[in-house]
Amino acid sequence: MATGEPEPRGQREYLGAELRKLRELAGLSGRDVAAILGVAQSSVSRVERGVRVPTTEEINTWAEASNASTEVRDRLVQLAEAAYTEVVTWRAAHRDSDHLQDRIGKLEEQARRLRSFEPILVPGLLQTPEYARRVIQVADITGVQDHTAAVARRIQRQEILYDTSRQFEFLITEGALRARPPGPVGILVEQMGRIASLATLDNVTIGLLPFDRVIQTAIGWSEFAIYDDAEDGDRCAFAEVTHAELTISNPKDVEIYTTVMDRLAANALYGDEARELLDRVARDVRHVS
Repeated sequence: MATGEPEPRGQREYLGAELRKLRELAGLSGRDVAAILGVAQSSVSRVERGVRVPTTEEINTWAEASNASTEVRDRLVQLAEAAYTEVVTWRAAHRDSDHLQDRIGKLEEQARRLRSFEPILVPGLLQTPEYARRVIQVADITGVQDHTAAVARRIQRQEILYDTSRQFEFLITEGALRARPPGPVGILVEQMGRIASLATLDNVTIGLLPFDRVIQTAIGWSEFAIYDDAEDGDRCAFAEVTHAELTISNPKDVEIYTTVMDRLAANALYGDEARELLDRVARDVRHVS
């Protein structure tokens, strides 16, 4: 890797850096490799930047075109298999306070369709600035994050909602709607209004899962998002657990998340019913206060 380049922060980026190094040592351009693989040059760029995990067939073809040894080829395949379910530990992810915002932002920018399930909090793309600030403050147990910068980046990411070439689907539990960040009740009331407003966008679908709706076909154990790639048609899922971030690229594993999303969506409220629930949450908050 050339001097001055940042160290890869995950398995995907490490694999991409190794493939780029292999290509450069063979004197091949990104355009050359794209032609050999039969893909767009932008697809090669996404592989090398760690955005996309190449298939085993693509790795073998890439390695063969670069005159790589069998040992190198086998090692690259092993790296790809590990990258199919990439685990970035919480400690590693938070060494850089902007890491999570940038990581999710990169996935969002590449997606033509995003589907998100949130059982705990309002999704980041739907948060008001004040709600986002309070949540980011509570989530930063290290005390090293630049909260102002993190809020600004999160709000900046929301501009993608107004790109009508993309589709967004959000499923939010009533528990997530009612979870109050620290601060005055007005923050949550304003947040309900923000969700109702964004639900009017033609390319945004927001479904709500109320407490009294019987769960018949699936349980969403934790938050996750599914990203359909804008150019390659690939899909990946992203989930956060207590100690780590997971990026899942194996098609069979992504299908599990897709099935859960579909089944939960079938039990959600939309349109007028969803707006009524948002209004009820806002009224209840005011009453309790």
